Amino acid sequence: MIYKAAATLLYLSIVGGMRGINATSEESSYDCIADGDNDKTCKSESTCKYYLAPSSIPNSGFGVYTTHPIKAHDPLTETSDAPSVMVFDGEAHAANKKRYWNMHDYFWGGEGSGEYDCSSVEELVVTFGTSCNFHTYLKNVYPKEDIYDDTMTHRSSGSPGIGAYSYYGGALFLASRDIEAGEELFADYGEEWLDGRPYLDHIPREEDHEQAGEVLAKLAEGLEVAEIDDAFLKTVSDVIQIFNTRISKPFIPKTAEEFKTLFAQIKHNITGEAIANQLALNSLLPRSMDWILSEGKCLDNLIAKKSTVSDAGRGAFAQRFIPKGGSIVIAPLLHIMDYTTTFMYPLEFDEDGKPSVDEEDDEPIGKQLITNYCFSHDQSTMLLCPQTNAITINHCSERGDFDGDCSRYNENENDGMRGANAEIRWADDWDTDTKTWLKKSIKDITRLVKKGKRGLSLEVVAKRDIFPGDEVFLDYGVQWEEDWNNHVESWEPPSDEDYVSIKEMTDAGVFRTPEELEIDPYPSNIMTACFYFLEEGETFDPDVEDDTYADDWISDGSEIAAAASGVDLRDLVIWPCDVLSREKDENGVDIYEVEIFQNNSDEDETVWFVKNYRRILTNVTKDILKFRTTRYTNDQHLPGVFRSFLRIPDEMFPEQWKDRA
Repeated sequence: MIYKAAATLLYLSIVGGMRGINATSEESSYDCIADGDNDKTCKSESTCKYYLAPSSIPNSGFGVYTTHPIKAHDPLTETSDAPSVMVFDGEAHAANKKRYWNMHDYFWGGEGSGEYDCSSVEELVVTFGTSCNFHTYLKNVYPKEDIYDDTMTHRSSGSPGIGAYSYYGGALFLASRDIEAGEELFADYGEEWLDGRPYLDHIPREEDHEQAGEVLAKLAEGLEVAEIDDAFLKTVSDVIQIFNTRISKPFIPKTAEEFKTLFAQIKHNITGEAIANQLALNSLLPRSMDWILSEGKCLDNLIAKKSTVSDAGRGAFAQRFIPKGGSIVIAPLLHIMDYTTTFMYPLEFDEDGKPSVDEEDDEPIGKQLITNYCFSHDQSTMLLCPQTNAITINHCSERGDFDGDCSRYNENENDGMRGANAEIRWADDWDTDTKTWLKKSIKDITRLVKKGKRGLSLEVVAKRDIFPGDEVFLDYGVQWEEDWNNHVESWEPPSDEDYVSIKEMTDAGVFRTPEELEIDPYPSNIMTACFYFLEEGETFDPDVEDDTYADDWISDGSEIAAAASGVDLRDLVIWPCDVLSREKDENGVDIYEVEIFQNNSDEDETVWFVKNYRRILTNVTKDILKFRTTRYTNDQHLPGVFRSFLRIPDEMFPEQWKDRA
């Protein structure tokens, strides 16, 4: 999957949406061994790999650090640490209301995945997707789409859990270069995100770093370092500022002493690349390993996999021993200031396919799925949505008949061992902004959210000892259980006629030819898509004369297929396509011919689309091919699917936030 990033934890002090935090020391992790039939002995051993702590980019809030080295293109985790949560046609469904959601700047684009489910999509990719900052030169991790699984609660089961959780596997983040232990992880948002926001124009881009490095290298080559004085550097800076302020202000040393220090840092390796890299490193605050362990909170105590509770989707499982009272996961929160902006309505579409609320049918038909991953109170209009894999923690209580590990816990004779094994508390001893924000009114918080800021964090802590492999649960509250029970009673299972799951189609791996589709057509919820990248000159430019003909757009696609079979898919985008033919080569491998269609999510039309030529790729393997759902056929679009937020206990919830009539 190629993402167009939309997160706002940017470097320098230009946003300030998440402020520097004074943190407490991090808890240790534990290894456990069996000790008799029922007991376990645990010893402390720090094994946490990723920590959340104040970013090394000044005034940019939190950042993610690794305590272990990572090799280029290795995954940060074995699987994605949480599902992605899609918001479908959010602006249209908001029914002309202003959406005061500070998560807009944390959303990713959903290209190649959720974009096929609707007209417009926003994708919440928690932990690495929302907590990693962006440095245009030092970026070191990138996302890759994880498995889409719509079989954990299959539509044919009729379960009331259908459509109640995300089927998107999330993003598996990989290292784009070798990363040393102690480094902060910087996600590659894409500079297009900066380019679309004029107020961020002063942030140096990758090219600015490179140009600054070349300028300083040329100066050092032409002059002795000892000959350069303050007046000369000021002249250089003033001249460069005429052409590029992004180079002159942050990068050109102001004094001869700074210039000498820079060249001592690079050990007189006078190359543009070495200088550019050192300039980027000098923009960061120093962070030692001891500092990370002291100031940070562990982010990988949990691993996401299929829940032990039936039809609950993914659950959160402990990777190491967590003692009673210990921190399980920190959860900085994003804000939705009006819960009614998550309501979904019948849509109508104009001739360009742009959706809007049907004015003749403006009663809500459901809510956005993100509701199920957010906290709130029944008397408040504000939703609070975690940025970390805290969203994978499922519900358990003694009040209901739940199976899986929840049932196992409830069978315990000890009262303290039954029900949820975790609880939430405000992280005001770690995220100092939380203490301040807890005193603010809804009006004040709304004003801050309008400016893109956030300032609240929850922490999930262990109510009792939690052992490796245990599923972790929260008690979502009495009202959530009532909502669920009412849903179960009223649930009308959808038909699975003319339907097949995407995962089943993907696992079968058979992409049908036109002749086969005449005999055995795909169900109406299935479409095919292909990895593709645009060549130079392929984007239509009305000011450039094009002399191509139809045959020029029929070409060998083996290079694209080879790229699609690799690890790094950042240059590829998923476009709609059809299979035209399939035959086996001399090794028995299926070789396809496919036709690519204009990607609706791409703002630029292609030459072949404008000229009405067919874009055909020959000699491709099935590595290039994907199954996707057709629009509005995903289970999350079904009527009557379950939606209910997680309740914050009344004694925790500030009275001034209870603004709901």
